[in-house]
Amino acid sequence: MSSGGTTVYSFAMPQFNPSPGGYTLLSAVLSSTATTGATISYQNTTAFFQDFFPSVIRTDNVKVNGSTAVNKNNEYDFNETTLTAQGTPTDNVTYGPANTFDNTNLFTTTITNSTTLTNVYQGSGNINISYTSTFFTNNFVPTGVTVTPTLSDNINFSVTYNFCNPTTLSSNILNFTAEKENGQKVDLKWTSANEQAGRKYYIEAAYNGQEFAIAGSMPSDASMNDASYGYVYAVPPTATGRIYFRLRQIETDGTATWSEVRSVDLDGGGSNAVFSIYPNPPSDYINLSIPGDAQDWQVDLFAADGSLVQRNYYPGQNSIRVNFVRRLSAGSYFVRAANPQSGKHYASSFVIR
Repeated sequence: MSSGGTTVYSFAMPQFNPSPGGYTLLSAVLSSTATTGATISYQNTTAFFQDFFPSVIRTDNVKVNGSTAVNKNNEYDFNETTLTAQGTPTDNVTYGPANTFDNTNLFTTTITNSTTLTNVYQGSGNINISYTSTFFTNNFVPTGVTVTPTLSDNINFSVTYNFCNPTTLSSNILNFTAEKENGQKVDLKWTSANEQAGRKYYIEAAYNGQEFAIAGSMPSDASMNDASYGYVYAVPPTATGRIYFRLRQIETDGTATWSEVRSVDLDGGGSNAVFSIYPNPPSDYINLSIPGDAQDWQVDLFAADGSLVQRNYYPGQNSIRVNFVRRLSAGSYFVRAANPQSGKHYASSFVIR
């Protein structure tokens, strides 16, 4: 969106459609950045010396389906300004043209209320957005100083939906690792419990973390209750960046379950800088290792049916211990760590035995 200052924008954006996967919507994140070019002139019209600190304040208001979802102020301050009496050479000053807001994050708002998510943000249609951007340029300007602004505003607005994939995770896969041997090979290993004859494992790979394709397969080894497997994935010559792996386990009746996702960085040092959970299986707590610098994280635990088990907030951390607030019954659980400011999130799973 772009304009010359105060404007009301009206547009539609798609709702989160849970079909066909039956996904569970966890949150909707509204976010906006702006680049604002400004040329602002200040003219003293009095016979007196004027000294002040001018600023530009913008108010961004977002209504979703007619209800206010965001109302946020942002301010840009100029240096101290001194104007001499009218008619003297220094009775006026002009700032700009320059960017008072330069790809600045105006707001990031996360909606997690289940009723609001279901009634407003979820469906197969659209949500109606009304976005108003209002500028105030005469802040802290004394009486007798005339302000003449010229503004150009470019706004980027986004809606991000975070959801839980209800895919059933295999409970018999005890350990699954992916290690880069060199630029041409990735060594995949896993162990399983309660192995069954006729079961089959499909190795799936994806270069975007979402669109997985079968890279190979392996039959189960039912000669032992606990079995170990290994598979060497040949990296395509042109592949770069991060590659993701998972196992799809097919039972004799056709039932499919999946492992957790593992990844390696083809351009870096392997799989060390990844989101990880330990111990797994846990008893009364889990530890989360989150890549990157310490940040603020909202950590949610979900049961296999998508219901929220507990939610905790951890400011300024990347190594987190999550104590279970109650004893968890046996089964598969999902954990999701999300940064409300940046929208970055990680997800994985664990099994209670």
